[in-house]
Amino acid sequence: MTDPLSVKDKNFQREQAEGMAQDRVEELGQLNETEKDELLSELHIHQIELELQNRELRESQTRLEFVQRQYADLYNEAPVGYASLDDNGLIVRCNLTLARMLGHAPESIKARPLMQFIDKQDHAMFLGRYRAFVKSPADKHIDVLFKAKAQHEDVAPQFIGRIQGRRINKSESVEDVWQETMLVVISDVTLLKQSEDKIQYQAFHDALTGLPNRANLNGHITTALALASRQKHFGALLYMDLDRFKTINDSLGHQIGDELLVCFAERLSTRLRKE
Repeated sequence: MTDPLSVKDKNFQREQAEGMAQDRVEELGQLNETEKDELLSELHIHQIELELQNRELRESQTRLEFVQRQYADLYNEAPVGYASLDDNGLIVRCNLTLARMLGHAPESIKARPLMQFIDKQDHAMFLGRYRAFVKSPADKHIDVLFKAKAQHEDVAPQFIGRIQGRRINKSESVEDVWQETMLVVISDVTLLKQSEDKIQYQAFHDALTGLPNRANLNGHITTALALASRQKHFGALLYMDLDRFKTINDSLGHQIGDELLVCFAERLSTRLRKE
């Protein structure tokens, strides 16, 4: 990227050269023909140098504008949402991706707290864990439920957002009150969380009946035994069986046997508390 100071220096040099050339022209009347020819030759060289400097300035400005456009495109069209916050958690600026995720125009998001777009049930967790990972952001994140303004059909009314962030250097200027002190990245991990929940559910529940499976049972028994030992209590494990289930499977088929298991699971579930 072109250094703006170099462009400023070249402008100053050009102005100096133009001033010197003007002074030389005023002195032409006091010179002889040989001196005039030398001065005109020198002025011609200066003119060529100025044209080269002007060309370099235009090329530098073009390159700078091109790099700025590239940065703006990469920032705004990134696959994740970017936002800069101040010390109070207010949004200083954001990219178009985050604005689309929240269903707002970028201008309407600025100067509003990021927590305003998070579901209230996640506010306490957000504040507690956010302050913690800000001090040491490595490999840490927060998953919270965002509420979006559904202005368009392609904007989900809510999504699970994974927030990652890092602290940036704070300005020493007292006048700069509303400044960027935190950069955050927000990713939509709704599908990822749904997949994780599905895998977790399948690992600890029976695929046919939806009841907790043996792995789930072993986990509950381990917890119950530890709690009973600590509180010096006793407990009981109730074992239930279905009479002649093998006969039903053999005579009527496994499909009927599965239907029997599903019906039994539904009847059992209606007699038990959710937990």
